[in-house]
Amino acid sequence: MDIQHHIQPTKRRRIMSQQELASAFSAFTAENSAHPSRLKALNGFLEARSQVEPVTGLFPLYEIPLHEMNAHLDLIQVIRDRMVKLKPDRPLNHIQFCYLMGMSLGDLRAISVQTIYGLGKLTAHFFNSQQYFIPSRSATPSTRSQDSLCTELDQHRCIVTGLADPHVCHIVPFAWNQDQEHLDKTRKILAKVDTFVFPRIADAHETSMEIINGVKSSDKPWNLLCLSPQLHTWWGKAYFGLKYYSVVLCEDDPNYSIISLQFVWMPSNVKAMPTDPIDLGAQRNPLTALRVHLTHRYGNGPLSACTTRNCTKCRETLGVQCHDISSNRPVESGTIVKVKRLTKDRHLLEHVIKLQWSIICAAALSGGPLIGDDSVSSDSEEEDMEYWEEDSQDDSINKVNQWLELQNSDDGAPASSKLRVGHPKSI
Repeated sequence: MDIQHHIQPTKRRRIMSQQELASAFSAFTAENSAHPSRLKALNGFLEARSQVEPVTGLFPLYEIPLHEMNAHLDLIQVIRDRMVKLKPDRPLNHIQFCYLMGMSLGDLRAISVQTIYGLGKLTAHFFNSQQYFIPSRSATPSTRSQDSLCTELDQHRCIVTGLADPHVCHIVPFAWNQDQEHLDKTRKILAKVDTFVFPRIADAHETSMEIINGVKSSDKPWNLLCLSPQLHTWWGKAYFGLKYYSVVLCEDDPNYSIISLQFVWMPSNVKAMPTDPIDLGAQRNPLTALRVHLTHRYGNGPLSACTTRNCTKCRETLGVQCHDISSNRPVESGTIVKVKRLTKDRHLLEHVIKLQWSIICAAALSGGPLIGDDSVSSDSEEEDMEYWEEDSQDDSINKVNQWLELQNSDDGAPASSKLRVGHPKSI
């Protein structure tokens, strides 16, 4: 008999009553009295008190007040109408919509006069770059030392599961600036999208500039985390994301800070495709909005009883789980994990995590990522990126000046005396 016949992913296990649990506990301890390792594992499970917090901001369309939701949709409608006017054959698509919904209302209002280019390209650039993994990363003395620093800070364990021999993983992919060719491509892409994926504050601008500052400029502990090889693979498929949660100074050494991140299993969209046009009118109705297709979640399986016969999404999402080895408990969505990094770099870690969160949420919610040859970037978007490349230098200079203005906003200096950047004499 096919092993799949033994798997019934559409049925959800009912919750046992307290009496049934007590009976099962007694039976287990009686049957395993001669197996101390099993009893120890059970004891660890029962005594563990993992920090698990509610997940917010995964899809603001269903978490924000009605008036704020309508304000988001009204602004997105303005952006969509502008796109249709300029390019009638290129309507707003699912992945663009998901990026816009992930923005704060203030940031969305600020960019509502802009035309969207490059978000699909950014997504493909992020996930395609994850395929390098360890073999193609050159093991120079510099990169080895950065790996060692990260591994030491993360105590030689996966920050989520506690497993030994973790991979040292980049948050912003190593391939983004591993050499001059990749760096130039990343600069070109970020020049068009950073206002969509970075908040409009000085620290975020500094992080964006640090990523494209030079070859391997982000190959630093603030852009590295230790994850088990399996989680490394799943992270590159948008099965989960890491959400910035909080930060505190280390009590014993204020030169270091403890940054809390929230581990979040991603939903799987069973119908939408990233480049399909979005129906904005349908998003105002809970019965037709994008959320109705988010019926399965990695690490959890179907969110309610699935009626699809031999559902492939049930098998796929139920087969993705991990456990904390200190408690033997499955890692739940919302679990808080903590990392230690230099206090002077904590804002850099914060904003590369937020960039990663923005990209992974948009990809997962819209039906991606579609790993391949820039497969979430349409041909038309590629043409637009080439068309706009000629003014990318102007854009980069303007963004530097915006950052300098943010830095100078509180210094009281007259505008004429504030530092600004002009065109270089040579490139």
